Amino acid sequence: MSFIFWACIFVLFYIYLGYPALLWLLSLIKSDPPMPDPTFCPNVSLIISAYNEAETIGQKIENSLSLDYPTDKLEILIVSDASSDGTDKIVSHYADRGVILVRMPERGGKTLGLNHAVSIAKGEVVLFSDANAFYEPDSLKRLAAHFSDAKVGYVTGASRYVQQKYSFVGWCENLYWNYDLELKRLESTLGSMVGADGAMYAIRRALYTPLKAQDINDFLNPLQIIGKGYRGVFEPAAICRESTVSRFGEEYRRKVRIVSRSLRGLAQMSTLLNPMRSGFYALELFSHKLLRWLTPLFLLGIALSNVFLWSEGGLYQLLGGLQFAFYALALMGYVLSTIGLRLRIFYLPYYFCLMNMASLHAIYKSFRGSVQATWEPEREKGQADSNKRKGRFYPIIAIVLVLILFQAFFILGQNTLIQERLFWTLVGLLVYAVGGYTLMLALVSLIVCPFKRADIADPDFEPKVTLMISAYNEEKVIEAKIENSLALAYPREKLNIVVVSDGSTDQTEAIVASYSARGVALWSFQPRHGKISAINRAMERIEDEIVILSDANVIYESGVIGELVKHFKNSAVGAVSGSVSVIDAPCRIGWLEWVYQRYENTIKKLETQIGSITGVDGAMYAIRKSAYRKIQENVILDDLVISMAIARQGKRILFEPKAKGFEHAAMTVEEGFKTRVRVTAGAVQAIKLGIVFPPLSQPFSLFKFISHKILRWAMPLVLIALFALNILLMDQGLYMGFLLFQSAIYILGLLGFLTKASVYFLAIPFYFCMQNVATLVGIWRGLRDRQSVMWDKAERYVAKGGMEQFHETNH
Repeated sequence: MSFIFWACIFVLFYIYLGYPALLWLLSLIKSDPPMPDPTFCPNVSLIISAYNEAETIGQKIENSLSLDYPTDKLEILIVSDASSDGTDKIVSHYADRGVILVRMPERGGKTLGLNHAVSIAKGEVVLFSDANAFYEPDSLKRLAAHFSDAKVGYVTGASRYVQQKYSFVGWCENLYWNYDLELKRLESTLGSMVGADGAMYAIRRALYTPLKAQDINDFLNPLQIIGKGYRGVFEPAAICRESTVSRFGEEYRRKVRIVSRSLRGLAQMSTLLNPMRSGFYALELFSHKLLRWLTPLFLLGIALSNVFLWSEGGLYQLLGGLQFAFYALALMGYVLSTIGLRLRIFYLPYYFCLMNMASLHAIYKSFRGSVQATWEPEREKGQADSNKRKGRFYPIIAIVLVLILFQAFFILGQNTLIQERLFWTLVGLLVYAVGGYTLMLALVSLIVCPFKRADIADPDFEPKVTLMISAYNEEKVIEAKIENSLALAYPREKLNIVVVSDGSTDQTEAIVASYSARGVALWSFQPRHGKISAINRAMERIEDEIVILSDANVIYESGVIGELVKHFKNSAVGAVSGSVSVIDAPCRIGWLEWVYQRYENTIKKLETQIGSITGVDGAMYAIRKSAYRKIQENVILDDLVISMAIARQGKRILFEPKAKGFEHAAMTVEEGFKTRVRVTAGAVQAIKLGIVFPPLSQPFSLFKFISHKILRWAMPLVLIALFALNILLMDQGLYMGFLLFQSAIYILGLLGFLTKASVYFLAIPFYFCMQNVATLVGIWRGLRDRQSVMWDKAERYVAKGGMEQFHETNH
């Protein structure tokens, strides 16, 4: 095991330090630098790949036309991979200036487009470029000068990344890229560099070999040229500039795509790894590319072998602790990236882990034969578009967590004192999340409220209001909801009632349409895209400043609107949440749901007294339209994201307990379980997208959000850790008691599940376990992006009594 440990460390050291040092030493002993002829000007075909590049293609063409190169020796071809955004139309405007549009009949990927373009190009040299890569005026001359040497088959330039707005992913990528450019310079000095840069590399047209759609041209094509006995060189003075991505997820996807396709290319040219065939280039290819891509396997080897060597103490424990700290920093980097905190010490470990996870993901895809041929422009096109893309980088979180927990478990297994301290820390965290936070709020409220100016709430304030009712196949309840809305005690001329149908296919829309004469509007959005999409489109049409969002199955007390809108006299208020109770629960745990809601309302009251609440009830809340921000349409938890987007602007979010409503309980425990899973998955998604954390300029709001939301969602993870620690400490009396207590709760919870909580005393442990299991499933689904934005409506128990029973329940 020690051999594996030290072998993996040696290889890792060689990849990042040893190989560059070897290149440097060899360059001092013997070098063969390229000798370009500045007067050499061959005919060049500049081929620019484009797919939906309307935003940049005009600038790229202007940049290409301004290059310092004889116009009679430069041919410009734009290869459009069946673009659909107006790219082709822009290119066609340059036809009279000699720019040629090569449009592919259907989308087949960049490589197929290049195959076709090269076949019709006329230049002796072909220069490949991307639509977002802008060249310095002398770049083409500097590249072309190298082809005066008959041994040179391809030349690549130096890309410089430009950050349109500062981002840590751009900063990390720049560091990595500068390191890689130095390797290319040293390799070129000794003979041939490995690979090329797809944004700027030129080849002799006669050396181009048509590639398959899945092949990566800027890696496989240079390998083929080296295989034919030619040389590949680097020209650092030929500079192009392109924008970096601004999100770690985009960089992760790009890395997966590049490495998976490069591995396929290397497999096709594996003979180049034979030093008897390609000489020193075999070592360069092996060290610079293959070992770099295999780095995550060496990291796993170090971590796993370190676990088994931990008991030997000394150096192994030191190195294990350093690994643990490194991965913890990486995980913290991910967390901080969601809230925008700029601390570079966290982002370098995070970037390193992210890129290696991307390599591991790419290796997996390569073995499966799953390689992406087409691509999407990765530059930022706005938050909504970028977050629609699939392929979230959840594996980095999962694997880093596994490494941390795996190492932590074995470290803890050797130190009882650490075990005990961590155990009581987690117990304290659990107690704080369940009740301590509430007690702290109550204490702060007692201290602050006597000195705090009373909130402005004007009962006579009656602005124009739009009541927006979201509906999808609600034929069973929509009529009762409309009748309830029409009976609300608010001036009818100041109340607009709108039912927003998200692709309903039953009689919902017909029922709503029958109320048009009574002033109820139907806005039908077809086909179905999800609730948040319907809300976004409806908000664009609403003219009133105050909007109340409601679900179709929720019945309001008559004075609800007045109670909600009275707070908007205060311009600092951005949203107000009402109190919706669940009634008519047909199962044994229904009363526990009612207790839980009452407890949540208590927390909201206390939070309101000292500032703002940390989220609204999606069934009843009012917002200031001017504070609404359009939400990306893949969002699951609309009420949390909408309300926190308002809070992030510095607006207050209040809770009004007098604004009451009710909804009937779900028919089954399974429906309640699904609801909890969806809520947690939506919360995890929102955290990953970084759109719910209050900014650092609102420290108390951030503290409340972590205390009320994050710790609540993390509770099942805390419980699992407590149980594991209890097992390690079970030989001590007190801890054995805790272990038996935990075990009893879980066993009773299981019995409650088996008996469907038909035995009354099993309801509490069953409800506790069900909620935490559902939260755990939600975390998993949220990390893996497996929760659909579409919501399957729960079947709800409807009993007689309606509002009368609601009053009986609450009074």
